Amino acid sequence: RAQGAGLLLAALIVAASFGLTRRGPEDGAGPGFGPVAQAVPADPALAALATGPEVGLLAPDFLLRGIDGAPVLLSDLRGRPVLLNFWATWCFFCIGEMPAMQRLADRHGDRVAVVGVNVGEPAADAQVFAENWSIRYPLLLDAQRSVATAYAVRNMPTSLVVDAAGVVRSVDYRVLTPPEMEARLAPYLGPGPSAPLAGPSPTVASV
Repeated sequence: RAQGAGLLLAALIVAASFGLTRRGPEDGAGPGFGPVAQAVPADPALAALATGPEVGLLAPDFLLRGIDGAPVLLSDLRGRPVLLNFWATWCFFCIGEMPAMQRLADRHGDRVAVVGVNVGEPAADAQVFAENWSIRYPLLLDAQRSVATAYAVRNMPTSLVVDAAGVVRSVDYRVLTPPEMEARLAPYLGPGPSAPLAGPSPTVASV
């Protein structure tokens, strides 16, 4: 009796599986394909976005507004390298990293574009952060996290270097030290003067 019940259960499972996977034109799925199969995007470019940008390929373009309300299109920045940084106000490491990025922007001037993308927070929060930490480079608002999703941002901070032609040259899913920022950018900086590297921060007190 137990063997017969087992055979009956196996037959029911096979029948159920057949019913789930074999859909006909009457349910709009097409012959032999279920709705899940049809939901897979046919465009390889869309599928690539799910895994984020790859080094050596063009960075996915996007249009976001800054905390000042001005729209910024990534491809409009071509002609100079871009240091693209995904961040949030709750990110402890961003507090140390972003002032260093501001110093880098000040040092290289128009030879580089430093751009921050705030992920999922109100404009007011990003504005207060910028004021508190004297961040003057453009801070864009990815309130719906669509750009962070396209770039497969797994944690913050996440930083990319995009060269003057719009090609991704490095991706770091971690905090960068100032020397690492300089090293990532150095091969892609165009000709022109840069300010001297700043010395160490003065100590408040010495023993």
